[in-house]
Amino acid sequence: EGDRRLVAIGEGGLAGELRRVPGLERRIAEAARLGFDTAIVPAERGCEGRRRSVKGLRVVEVGTLNHALFEALTAREAAPDSSGH
Repeated sequence: EGDRRLVAIGEGGLAGELRRVPGLERRIAEAARLGFDTAIVPAERGCEGRRRSVKGLRVVEVGTLNHALFEALTAREAAPDSSGH
């Protein structure tokens, strides 16, 4: 279950940049419906680092693959384990 808590949605470029994909908001809504806790998505121009919530899903906008990996590792470390700790 711990691996299902985080979803990443986007397209990576060769230079490490992340790009938005068609239907992003629909995909975010579907992730929330499926029970994910956090979604990492490519940032809109000027919105890198923005955090918002959609139907209980924390959405983090990032601009690079490095930033996405940092957020993913941070979210995983902060998530409680299956024993509730």
